[in-house]
Amino acid sequence: MSQPEHLFVYGTLRSEIGAGPARYLQEWARCIGPGRAQGQLYSVGDYPGMLPASAEDEWVWGEVYRIEEAASLYRLLDAYEGCDGSSPVPHEYSRGCVEVELAGGRRLMAACYWYAWPVIGLERIVSGDYVGWRQQK
Repeated sequence: MSQPEHLFVYGTLRSEIGAGPARYLQEWARCIGPGRAQGQLYSVGDYPGMLPASAEDEWVWGEVYRIEEAASLYRLLDAYEGCDGSSPVPHEYSRGCVEVELAGGRRLMAACYWYAWPVIGLERIVSGDYVGWRQQK
């Protein structure tokens, strides 16, 4: 798997929620601000899953981090997302890349975790903002 310089997080790893290994983002990465990526967001119970967009106006909102210690961080995040070598297959997520737009319009490529299982029957988070959606529940 590739190890890009940036990471886009859109769900439980966002600083407003801070679940699981989010603390390692503070140790091995630096938040460079909010961003958005084209995609669709679904509720998978207590966490979200992102799929590629099917239309140009579909966006997922999150945060972008600059990775300072990629090997250590991706090892932990891959395990958390269930896509490391010890996780059962088929993996629920896969690490890939996405183009992210930062505030001000700057664009960059970032790693992200794509949801890999079927979404039939799952609730779509139309706003693309997991934190906002969760606060309204």
